[in-house]
Amino acid sequence: IVGALTVSACYRSHTPAERADWMANRISKELALDGQQKVTLDAVKQEYLKAHAEMRQQHEAMLDEIMAQLPADRLDQAKLLQLFEQHQASMNRFAPSMLDRVSELHATLTPQQKSKAVEQLTRLREHMRAHDGQGKM
Repeated sequence: IVGALTVSACYRSHTPAERADWMANRISKELALDGQQKVTLDAVKQEYLKAHAEMRQQHEAMLDEIMAQLPADRLDQAKLLQLFEQHQASMNRFAPSMLDRVSELHATLTPQQKSKAVEQLTRLREHMRAHDGQGKM
C-alpha cells in the first residue's frame, strides 16, 4: 500500500495530494474497501503526505547543494554525506508511524482483499520492470 502510494507519486504529473488521492481512490476501488477501511486508508495517506513534504524539502536542499558544488574543483563529500544522512534520518523517523498506519489498515483487510492487493502489486511490479528495462524475473 505504501509502495503504491510512493510509486503513484513518481508517475503522475499532479500535486502530491492529488496523486495520493488518486491512488487511495484506486486502492479503495480495487480492494472494495468498506467505510472504516477507507478512514484507515486516509490515515495512511495523511502520514505519507506528511513524510513526503519533509522529504521533498530535503531533496531540494540536496539538489541545491550539488548544483552549488558542481562548479568547484572538488565536491565537498562530507557536506553531501551529511545531507544524505539527514534524509535517511527522516526516513527512519517516519517509518514507525507509517508502518503503524499500514498495519492498522492491513489488520482490517479480509483474506480476499489481501489476495487482491498481492495481485495488484504483482502487476505493478511487472509494469515497472517493463518500463525500466529489467523485464520479468
